[in-house]
Amino acid sequence: MHQAEIMQNFFQTIIDDPRISSHHICLYLVLLHLWKHAGSPGIFELDRNLIMQLAKISSRATYDKCMHALHELGYIKYQPAIGYGKSKIKFSKL
Repeated sequence: MHQAEIMQNFFQTIIDDPRISSHHICLYLVLLHLWKHAGSPGIFELDRNLIMQLAKISSRATYDKCMHALHELGYIKYQPAIGYGKSKIKFSKL
């Protein structure tokens, strides 16, 4: 899947989803940008601090809440970090 296709599908889907806020949108777009920068792998590791900085999210609780929401709502597949490992995500087909 290509970045433009993922972004187009995302925006078409969120039009009718009142559960998505501006935090979710910013976070998703940052994830998409970093995924593309990483070479568009199927699954990629996350740098939480960088993502929070780029998405202008200052609270770890907000970050965690939005990541889990995007996962639960089916926008991404999210694997939280265990111990000192890195979190991973994969974009879902919308």
